Amino acid sequence: MSFTPSAGTSTANRVQLARRPPVDQASVAAKVRTVPDQFVYRYEIRRGDEVIATGHLTLDQLLSVGETVKIGRLEGLVESVEPTLADRELQLVVCVSP
Repeated sequence: MSFTPSAGTSTANRVQLARRPPVDQASVAAKVRTVPDQFVYRYEIRRGDEVIATGHLTLDQLLSVGETVKIGRLEGLVESVEPTLADRELQLVVCVSP
């Protein structure tokens, strides 16, 4: 499938259409709560480019990028928090130092 701009469509408009919209944390929070005030995460813990652990986690708070989180014995920085396709949980990526 290819995109053919119509007459009068600028390059800036085409680029704008291709960008992913920013994630609205409030709407994500409302969709992924399974129990009031609890959030379900599917997490990946990474060391550099290597995934060293995966799993599921339920917390009482919505995590944000840049926060420090401890999962088991590993502590790292939240790199991303995004909704999954099913919108029942969040994809959490945590980076630990090498």
